[in-house]
Amino acid sequence: MFAADLVILNANVVAFNPKQPRAQAVAVRDGRIIAVGSNDGVSRYVDGETRVVDVEGRTVVPGFVDCHAHMTSLGRQLQALDLYDVCVKACQKAVEEGLTGVHWIIDSSEELRVLQKLRWEDRLPLRVYVGVPAKLLDDMVRLGLSTGFGDDLLKLGFVKVFADGFLRAGTAALKEPYSDNPETRGVMRLSQRKLNSIVLKAHRAGWQLAVHAVGDRAIESVLKAFSNAFKKCPSVGHRHRIEHCSVLNPQLVKHMKRLGLVASIQPNFVVSNSWIVERVGLDRARWVYPFKTLVRVGITVVSGSDCPYEPISPLQGVWAAIAARPIFKEESLTVEEALKTYTVNAAYASFEEDKKGTIEVGKFADFTVLSEDPFKVPPDRIREIKVEMTVVDGKIVYERL
Repeated sequence: MFAADLVILNANVVAFNPKQPRAQAVAVRDGRIIAVGSNDGVSRYVDGETRVVDVEGRTVVPGFVDCHAHMTSLGRQLQALDLYDVCVKACQKAVEEGLTGVHWIIDSSEELRVLQKLRWEDRLPLRVYVGVPAKLLDDMVRLGLSTGFGDDLLKLGFVKVFADGFLRAGTAALKEPYSDNPETRGVMRLSQRKLNSIVLKAHRAGWQLAVHAVGDRAIESVLKAFSNAFKKCPSVGHRHRIEHCSVLNPQLVKHMKRLGLVASIQPNFVVSNSWIVERVGLDRARWVYPFKTLVRVGITVVSGSDCPYEPISPLQGVWAAIAARPIFKEESLTVEEALKTYTVNAAYASFEEDKKGTIEVGKFADFTVLSEDPFKVPPDRIREIKVEMTVVDGKIVYERL
């Protein structure tokens, strides 16, 4: 029997492993989980070199992953001086919030170079799945690069495409005029022909797509583009995403499900978009951020913060998805559903469900230690839970125990 590098004892382990949903202890060696079980069972992996952490009943969950983050913008808000410092500070803030991974939307090739430098220097404290802007797609295709290139700490993820604008600015593309500004229906950033071309090129080249589409008119256009791509280049297992997918209707939801698309949501929008009824009217507001409907029909839903525009904290996002909705509360998620959008489902969205997302033997030793159990505290208190420790690849990258 191999000795562990790290052992967590006296824990309330929420594993999200159907075969072993709860446990007391976890053992880690060489960045992987080697045992999950009782204190006695896992203690067998302890020797004189093992670091043993008694978490005294605290809750351990699979590491949180933020599936939509503008990390350089976050770093600049933290008063970093240059791009290198920006990335370092953003990473540190992320692990302090319990994140073990982030889908990092870059703005430029320079940003990617800095991330590579951090990786070479062994200074990346969490896993980074890179979102590349569409303006770099041609360069990436010419180089023969596609989704998955890299390693387990830093890899190319998706191509980010903008179909429309934002509800807050009145530029999200709606099928009908805005209720508070009947002169406009918002703006499509790309014609149908251009969107079809970009989506097909990326799809054909083996890239996962993440298309920003907020309004129902934009979402409809994006679904047409994906349908066109799948007809011309049939594929299974693509896991393309719609980012935000804010203003929906039953037909659009069914179409998303039929095409096998992932819904990438930002739960805290239900808090910050308190003006939504005034903006789109009560009837359409019923179908703005319909989280439960998406889950119920079987669409894979993943969550992100859209930081720095919203708080990066995943616990804030979990709380928002469960307890913050002021109206249409039937669209709120359960605790398990909300947590899975940051763990199990997030792993699926980056093609890594065999490596992470649950706490089980053989998977990456990525987990987050919380001060309390989200399943047991009142829903309103979930956002007050503290992150006590963040473990990535078997290394403690943040702790306050």
